[in-house]
Amino acid sequence: GFAEQCVDLTCKRILDAARGKTRINIGSAFERWRRLKQPHLELKSDEMITEFLLDRYFTLD
Repeated sequence: GFAEQCVDLTCKRILDAARGKTRINIGSAFERWRRLKQPHLELKSDEMITEFLLDRYFTLD
């Protein structure tokens, strides 16, 4: 991908800044979040975990 080809420091800074706009800090919940990435749950990415939890939250209303 583009990130692997980016060797210039300016290029890396631009990519880091773009990635930083979508990051959130979940603090002490980080370990619990990572445990959700278990093979038996089939949640293989942070996006999948997020969608699962949001779907679950909104079905409880």
